[in-house]
Amino acid sequence: MAVRQTKIVNFYESTLAGLLASASTATTLTAAPTTDGSSAISASPGDSTTHYFLVIDPDNSSNREVVLVTNSSGTSITAMTRDIEGRHSPDKDHQIGTTVRMAVLAEHFVDANDTAANANTVATAALPKTGGTMSGNIVMADNEVSGAEIKDYHETVSAATFGSNTITADVANGNVFTVTLDNNVTTWTISNLPAGKISTVTFIITQDGTGSRLMNATQINSTTFKTSNAGGVTLTSAASAIDIVTVMFDGTNYYVFNQPNMS
Repeated sequence: MAVRQTKIVNFYESTLAGLLASASTATTLTAAPTTDGSSAISASPGDSTTHYFLVIDPDNSSNREVVLVTNSSGTSITAMTRDIEGRHSPDKDHQIGTTVRMAVLAEHFVDANDTAANANTVATAALPKTGGTMSGNIVMADNEVSGAEIKDYHETVSAATFGSNTITADVANGNVFTVTLDNNVTTWTISNLPAGKISTVTFIITQDGTGSRLMNATQINSTTFKTSNAGGVTLTSAASAIDIVTVMFDGTNYYVFNQPNMS
């Protein structure tokens, strides 16, 4: 199956400007194929939408050869697949001045049918509009989902980084983070919070075996966060104590809520 969309234009005909030898996959034409009579077609490797078929010596039944051009610039062809139909072994030599034509070929219809069949396969495997069970992840890229009722949902729990007195969390990894403190917190950063949207990030903060680690940070991402009665965040001081700290971001402000002593 060849799932590709090759170019084709009307009434293109030219000649070889030099010998196309049997083993060669490069040649030069006397006139470039064009889309409108002036804009030359160039084929780019790996992009089938720019590739095109040519028929070399089309009026000679014993010498006729269909090729697929996969790399070209104007009149210069630097890569082609020879003898698409498999008529010749070895490939023919084509002399300077040999006619080259672009024509509607069986290969165009085969490719079109293969592309349609592939599209049907993809569509058949897709989730129906009436429902179904997803077998993979959906990446919404911060786009809106509306009119939805959600049940039995879960959140990803990731480990925040703690080092040099800094809690570092990236919501690309989830919205719930665990972190164990072995020192006081003086800096707090949360990355990839979408602008102009409300986000909630939860931290499960555990004191290490020593305990008495303080939340001295007063800012998140260099912005002073807001707490109840401007009282800051007081962590439970006991060794191995657990606090649940939730951050709500409204696109401008950070609001921090603390549920202490969950151990």
